[in-house]
Amino acid sequence: MTLLTLGSSRTSKWTLAAVLGLGLGLAACSTDAPTSPSKPSSPGGEGDEEESEDDVVKAPASGKDAGRADAGKKPTKPVDTGDDAEDPTDVEQGPGPEAPAVDGGEPGTGAGEPFCKVLEIMQTKCGECHGKDLAFGAPMPLAAYEDFTANAPINKSKKVYEEVGARIHDTARPMPPKDQPKLTADEIAIVDAWVSSKAAAPSGTCAPLDTTAKPDEPKVVDWPVDCEEKYKFLANDNGKPHNVAANYEGYNDFYFDVPWTESVQAVAFRPTIDNKKVLHHWILYQGENSFLNGWSPGKPEKMLPLDVGVHMPTGGRLKMTVHYNNKSAGAKVEGDSSGVEVCVTKKARTNTAFTFPFTASASAPAGRRVDNENSCTVKTDKEIHLVTSSPHMHKLGVHAKFEVIRTDGKREVITDKPFDFEEQTDDVIDVVLKNGDKVSVTCSYQNDTNRNVSFGQLTEQEMCFNFALYYPMCGMTCTGGDAFAAAITASQGGGCPR
Repeated sequence: MTLLTLGSSRTSKWTLAAVLGLGLGLAACSTDAPTSPSKPSSPGGEGDEEESEDDVVKAPASGKDAGRADAGKKPTKPVDTGDDAEDPTDVEQGPGPEAPAVDGGEPGTGAGEPFCKVLEIMQTKCGECHGKDLAFGAPMPLAAYEDFTANAPINKSKKVYEEVGARIHDTARPMPPKDQPKLTADEIAIVDAWVSSKAAAPSGTCAPLDTTAKPDEPKVVDWPVDCEEKYKFLANDNGKPHNVAANYEGYNDFYFDVPWTESVQAVAFRPTIDNKKVLHHWILYQGENSFLNGWSPGKPEKMLPLDVGVHMPTGGRLKMTVHYNNKSAGAKVEGDSSGVEVCVTKKARTNTAFTFPFTASASAPAGRRVDNENSCTVKTDKEIHLVTSSPHMHKLGVHAKFEVIRTDGKREVITDKPFDFEEQTDDVIDVVLKNGDKVSVTCSYQNDTNRNVSFGQLTEQEMCFNFALYYPMCGMTCTGGDAFAAAITASQGGGCPR
């Protein structure tokens, strides 16, 4: 199997949405002119055992990078990952942090005391990011008693243990994040009691944790049987790992020529995670504005239903936008080659899916909360199947609702949940739309600033979408409702490739 990588890179000025899943659509929010991508290597089939130097395209590419320390570098050669290269997603994690030493003593002499119970909970539920070695942009470790009694890295008037006590109850910005294993009621009670004690120290040390078994880690899933070709798109600078400057947080775009020359469907996407210290999440797009796949910590690879494939372009380019956070204490320049492996098939599955961008007003008046609702009416001569639902707003978004209103007036709630810009998710759904049904999107904003905010591409502006993967592709229109929302839907192609 021949794996391909990269194109040119730049720093993104748009609000990267961590919308996750397959085949959703998302308006790209870049204010820069597009850059020219490099051409990837040709794909290999299932029988390829290794990749030769001749398989790597060496065509130079132009690039534009607005704001990085390594701005101006142009990739001249894609990276050859090869089949024998170790996939970071398959690397077994080592043992967790050593137990904290408090007042000396033999390991485990403090076992059973409140702090040791808290430490075990934190390392079980939060240790992937907040271990001794930080990962995925986590700002501080939760691996020793001294970590909890240190000043919080953002709100330095608080101690870390106080912030921990608050975040486990925060419904808007929960910790652990949405879609991660939550603390049980008993675990929350243990943490609450210890926080109320003003972080009482144990009399000895906590017993070392057994972190060799990780049942909640994403499992590597076999590729579908109809997977014919695999392509790997990875972040890089001139064919080398992309450099993330110390104390940098931002979004970087990487561009790739579409490597296939005939019609294909995507049937699976697999994350390739390289440097956990700095990677926050990434999104892969067709061109500038059509979401394909995304990843954030804890998200496994996803396979489409066996009768559904996502339409892929036969020309143009793909864009991967990566959110990096390299602001932890003692940060230094870090290299990263994270990205995604895409499996495609030339033998079309029964149903070809695409994304429909359902939308509503993104206006958020100053100093108050607002709930913006809009509905459109489905026009179709067939049954339309919605496969996924993915709300997208920016930083003022606090709640998302997605409903179907049947022709008899009955409302069916598809999703209705708090929204967090940093933890955007997709939901697998099974909804059938028929002619005359209405689809309703509600975006709720809490604007505590003194300025009115409206629709736009920047983080300081807002958006309101629910991107739904649906089939059959181009099998419906959804019109009516707010005129501005209708115009935005049309600008996104109206749920049909352009």
